[in-house]
Amino acid sequence: MSTPVSLVDLDPNFFRSSTRSKWLRELRLNIPWTKADLASASGVACSTVVRGENDQVPVPKPAVMVVFLANVISDSGDSSVQMMTWPERA
Repeated sequence: MSTPVSLVDLDPNFFRSSTRSKWLRELRLNIPWTKADLASASGVACSTVVRGENDQVPVPKPAVMVVFLANVISDSGDSSVQMMTWPERA
């Protein structure tokens, strides 16, 4: 990632455009996560992540937020956090 993005400037709609699919892939690989890891962490189907990275559909907002926040955690040097998980809803 060439220029850091702050949470203040983060607009998920901007990052969902088809021109941002390369951004999603680069950040996902920076963590490093598989497409299945990102799908699981963001609550979308793996096929949705694949299509988003291939410019077939807009990148899902949850994937934008999760991959961004995971990179922030990774860049901060917090090696104790490997994957963001939340308890399943009843």
